[in-house]
Amino acid sequence: MLEEKVLSPGEIEQILLFAVGTAVKRFQGLEKGSRDAEGPHVDVTDLDGALETFAGNVKTLGAISAGAEFAGIFANPADHLSLTKHEAEILKTCLIKPTDLNASFKSIGGLAKTKKVIEDLIQLPLMRPELFSFGVLKQSTTGLLLFGPPGTGKTLLAKSIASSSGANFLNVQMSSIQSKWVGENEKNVKSIFSLARKLKPCVIFVDEIDALLKVRVRDQPHWVTNTINEWMLEWDGINSKGSDGIIVVGATNRPFDLDEAVLRRLPRRLFVNLPDADERHSILDLMLSEEVVEEPRADVLDFVVKGTEGFSGSDLKNLCIAAALGSVRRLLAEEAAAEGGDIKAGRVLKQIDFETALESGDVVPSLSEKAELMKELVKWDKMYGLRAGGGRRDSNTGWGFDLALKNK
Repeated sequence: MLEEKVLSPGEIEQILLFAVGTAVKRFQGLEKGSRDAEGPHVDVTDLDGALETFAGNVKTLGAISAGAEFAGIFANPADHLSLTKHEAEILKTCLIKPTDLNASFKSIGGLAKTKKVIEDLIQLPLMRPELFSFGVLKQSTTGLLLFGPPGTGKTLLAKSIASSSGANFLNVQMSSIQSKWVGENEKNVKSIFSLARKLKPCVIFVDEIDALLKVRVRDQPHWVTNTINEWMLEWDGINSKGSDGIIVVGATNRPFDLDEAVLRRLPRRLFVNLPDADERHSILDLMLSEEVVEEPRADVLDFVVKGTEGFSGSDLKNLCIAAALGSVRRLLAEEAAAEGGDIKAGRVLKQIDFETALESGDVVPSLSEKAELMKELVKWDKMYGLRAGGGRRDSNTGWGFDLALKNK
């Protein structure tokens, strides 16, 4: 673990880079002067060699300084000294420490069954990898797919996995991998997994995984195929010795666009569906925990629950924000009507605020525009979604499918 420093790694790097620039100017001046002056000449070849060595050392320092900022989180503290250029870049752009995730299963309303499955099958292998490093459980813990409509909390679930198990979190986006240079995509993919081994326990989270690992077709650009192939190769390496404590979590609302080889490596596929009435009540209760809600509070929540069928967690949050803003406007109007009178009451959320927000039409369930998508998700879940024990789901698809048909 690094001690407190007078200068940060970035500041040290800036000082040395300035020194290089100064040295270049001085060497150029010496070279010009040595040509004109009589007597001993400066050996410019030696100076150039020294400068080249120094510049190389500065580049090495750049990689070291990138790792030094995160030195305390490596499984082997010395690993921060041996980062490649690509690993250092991935570290800076993708890593979120478990203490910085600001997420936990307690902060997620509803999804009780989903959270239980994740705790048993995903969180435990990260916390106790030695119990899952052999036998039939070894390959069952290398991948998890969270699929469902937008706004249902898939990313928050993935972050909670890492936070609750004390694992590092690599948030991988398409932009983290893509490069205009030939061969760089494959190097970036390789660096993601090699870095994860140094950071284990580690969750590699790929949001919109269908964009990165979509179905391979004959006429697609070669770099797309090469990137997917490299990802598959590195992913298979998770089962090798020394790679325990690493899991890939993918999130998507289009699981049917994923390559079949990807699905084989995601043995756990959990449908993160729209919340039912009880789950909406739980979500609202959590979201409004710091709000002053008029009494009886339970009646207000029940009213909102009844009026929000088809709302995702994200939709409910937007509704709560709209209602809270409405309460501010109402309070300001009451103050203006008091003709200068001092109204001591603070902001209080009332049922009328939610009624106004719902009737305004500004906040609507996002599913209403994507009913066909919901229908396809439910169908895919019946075919490929797995229970905790690995079995297919039953034929009861729940209210979400009925709503999708109704809105079609």
